[in-house]
Amino acid sequence: TVPSKIFEYAAYGKPVLCGVQGEARTICARHTDCYYFDSDEPASLEDAIGRMMSGAAPDNRDVHRADASELLRSARGPLWQQVFSAAAHAVR
Repeated sequence: TVPSKIFEYAAYGKPVLCGVQGEARTICARHTDCYYFDSDEPASLEDAIGRMMSGAAPDNRDVHRADASELLRSARGPLWQQVFSAAAHAVR
């Protein structure tokens, strides 16, 4: 995935299976709970899914998290905030 997509994933506020490296991994670690795996190793993905499903702490639990406002300042953050707000109102 491209780094800008990570901001969109993080906007959901859900844990992310993170099989990326570099800037994308750094963004993921700073904005959402991540369970890392090596993208070219199926066993690594299976292990990450197991950790996530078991309720284990995310792999980035000790990483300093960015303030939520940083996510909202990302290129698509305000757009996704509007989408989630509209969806929440539609459900009610």
